[in-house]
Formats: sequence, structure tokens, C-alpha cells
Amino acid sequence: MVKRCTLKDVAIATGLTVNSVSRALHNKSDISEVTKRRVNEAAKRLGYVPNFAASSLKKGKSYTVAILFDNLFNPYYNIMTHYITNHLTQYGYDFLTVIDENEKVCESTYEKLLLRNVDGLLSFLEPGEDFSKRVQQGRFPVTVIGRHSEQPQMDYVYTDDVRGGYIAADYLIDKGCKNLCFLADSLGISCAKERYDGFLNCVQERNAESSIALMEGHSYSEVIDGILRSGACDGIVCFNDYIAMETQYLLQSRSREDIRVIGYDNIRQELKLPGNCATVSTDKDALAKTAVNLLIQRVEGLYEGASRQRVMKVNVATYGCE
Repeated sequence: MVKRCTLKDVAIATGLTVNSVSRALHNKSDISEVTKRRVNEAAKRLGYVPNFAASSLKKGKSYTVAILFDNLFNPYYNIMTHYITNHLTQYGYDFLTVIDENEKVCESTYEKLLLRNVDGLLSFLEPGEDFSKRVQQGRFPVTVIGRHSEQPQMDYVYTDDVRGGYIAADYLIDKGCKNLCFLADSLGISCAKERYDGFLNCVQERNAESSIALMEGHSYSEVIDGILRSGACDGIVCFNDYIAMETQYLLQSRSREDIRVIGYDNIRQELKLPGNCATVSTDKDALAKTAVNLLIQRVEGLYEGASRQRVMKVNVATYGCE
């Protein structure tokens, strides 16, 4: 096993104390420029890399934030992680990703986060009650992205989902659709329920017909075939772009491109994919920036108050649609 170069090795090479070497590497004002240069040259020559884990343990902070989501296949999470890390870097924080396949964050995930020694959590999943209790007890900073609940001592940043569901249905009706279907995994999370509520509001106001199709353990193929067997659907509002892409692929494979589809999240803004699509969009970079700001305020002890909620505006974006 190759021995890692330590501060002691640099100290021996330069004839200085470990403390002097450490202060030189941290650019302290009581160390001369000549000494700093000599220490940095020796550290580079010996391949010295700071032991971040030891340093963070000493300071009581890891300067690392966890980003939690449930599906590695969904490109939306990768896009949002890109924006989030850009803003975390500006505060001097690193990140690690954690996957939880449960619909809501559970207590076992809290234990996992403590083992990873992270300073806070940016979660794309809603907090469960047991998780929330542990967060309150440990005063652990959490910001939830894209979803919200009544759990205290957490901040929430999400899109105007009721409005999003409304304008998605409105778009399809304006395109001539008269019998709309709302397609989602389930209605067990806030954003799905509220998008469906907005969808229903629009359908009722505009005197269109509606139905709902939920995955609930079924494959996309099974659900789409069920919608097609109903015979009447001419427009589908999908919970997100990931479902919308799968839906469009299946409709095309069944020669049913006459059925219009609209998604949610506007991943086409970042992923230049072929084909036409419509989607509900928001400013993802602003959403990420807002979430990071709220979390860092709690991590740095600048805010310890009640839950805060920030709601992002939405609009319809189209790519190649008539």
C-alpha cells in the first residue's frame, strides 16, 4: 500500500515544524512569502494532498451537502444536480448524491446521512414523519426541492404545481383536444396531487372530458395500452418529462401520434433531443440557487426559524410543435 504524504513529511523535507508547514499551506500572515514558497514547492514535489476528512472532523464540519433523489434514470435530477453544484461551489461546499427508492424520505436515510457526515440535505423527496422527527431532534438542515409538506424546521422550494397542471391541460385543449388523461406514478406526493388538481380545474372550466391513469406498479406499456383501449383519449398530461418521453415513444410505436402529449420540467432546455414536444417549464437555475441559499443559511447558522416556502413561476415551452 502506498503511504500517503503527510504534513510531517513536508516538515522533515523543509526543516520546519508541522505547525509552521500547516500555517504556510494555509497562507497565514505570520509566515514569510519565502517560507510559503519553499513549503508549497516541497508539498508539490512530495505529492502532498490535504486530508480533508481529518480537517473536517477537527472543525466539526465537512463542507459537504447531500443531494437526495429516487431515480438515476430521470435526467431531470442530473440537470438539477448540475445547477445545484454550481451554486454550492460558490459557497465552498462539495456534494454527494444519495439514492432512496422510497416515495418519502425515511428514518434509515437519516442514519445514512449522519454516517456520511454531511452538513445538510437537499432532497427531491418529501420527508416522512419519522425522518422529520429525527431532523428536528438533531437540528439537521434540510431543504426540499420540487415538493412540500407541513413538516417543520425544513425549507421548501417548488414550482407552482396547481398552475402547472392547469396550463398543461389548457395547452392541449387549445390544440383541439377534448378528452384528456392525466398520467402519473401515483398521487401520493404533493406535486403530483397539485398538478392533478390544476389539471381538473382547467378541464372543468373548459368543459372537456378527463380521466386519470396511475402507474402503481404497472409498466408504462400496460398503462398506455389501457389508455388506448379506452378509445376516447386525444391528449395526455404527464407528471414529468421522463414519463412524457416514454409515452411519446410508446404512442409512436403503436402508430398513435395523433394523441398529443405534454410533460413537465422542460429537460429539453438542456438536452437537445430530436422530435417535437411540449412541456411545463420553470427557471431551473433560479430554483437551484434559491434552494442552495436557504440550506446554506441554516448550515451556517444564519437562520434557525420556522419553515420557509418559495414557489417558482411556470410557463409552457414548446419544441417543434404546431
